[in-house]
Amino acid sequence: MCAFLREDDSFDLAMMDGMSRIGCFFAHRMFIGVKPSTLTCSAPENVQSFNPSINDGGLIRFPNAGGMMVAMQVYEERLYLFFEYGILRVDAKGAVKDFKAEQLPYTGGKIYGKSVCAGVRGIYFLASDGAYHFDGKWTKRVLDGFVLCPKGETLLESSAAFAGRVFLRYETDEGYKTLVFYEGEESGYY
Repeated sequence: MCAFLREDDSFDLAMMDGMSRIGCFFAHRMFIGVKPSTLTCSAPENVQSFNPSINDGGLIRFPNAGGMMVAMQVYEERLYLFFEYGILRVDAKGAVKDFKAEQLPYTGGKIYGKSVCAGVRGIYFLASDGAYHFDGKWTKRVLDGFVLCPKGETLLESSAAFAGRVFLRYETDEGYKTLVFYEGEESGYY
């Protein structure tokens, strides 16, 4: 479900067939991921208009981006799309015809979309092979001593960043609630 702003500033909830729950507001547009690898955007300052146009709303397909789109995040005035096995940086300002996308280096495991979270120092996420920090250009594995307990994304519950710390909450296969935090070199899990 997505919330759309009406002209009278109230919210109208509308079901969108074929659309994912991945979305964000950036550069005066609403961006929504259409699985598996398409991004749709609204016209500038009109989140109800998704009509394709070279200047207004439109669809952008990323056929070889690394599987299915699992998350999107804004960091340092750029839009980043996270796929199961890849990351794209999208310069999405101005007219749709001027948008540019760049595939960024990533060789880690399958990215768990629910874990993607922007903090002060970058974007953090969990993948099937561990935890990662992404600075807008490069990914680096963090929490080397951390054993990733959820065997799949279905056990991830939430992620958040606050005051320079990143928090991730999930349930283990055995049913234990676990909180992971990361703050630069300090980290832990409970």
